[in-house]
Amino acid sequence: MIEAIVAIARNDQTALIPENATVVLNGSQGQADCEVFLRVDPDGVGPAGRTYLHLRTQAPWYTLEGVHTLQWFGSELVETTVLSVERLR
Repeated sequence: MIEAIVAIARNDQTALIPENATVVLNGSQGQADCEVFLRVDPDGVGPAGRTYLHLRTQAPWYTLEGVHTLQWFGSELVETTVLSVERLR
């Protein structure tokens, strides 16, 4: 299992992504289906307007390289740019 912290912009659409949701990361090395283990919306800490998602996936490690888009297929499609990815293990 791979775990990573993914930063995305915080807005009305990304606020819809709940913990335990399944999201898809897309990038130059393919795609990874991930579970949102924890969602953090810090106020006054770090850059303004960001949400951090602690993700878990069974996808190969290289799928996290070059990630540029996160998608969630919930009540409506949420698609957002990935600002950063930090692999935890």
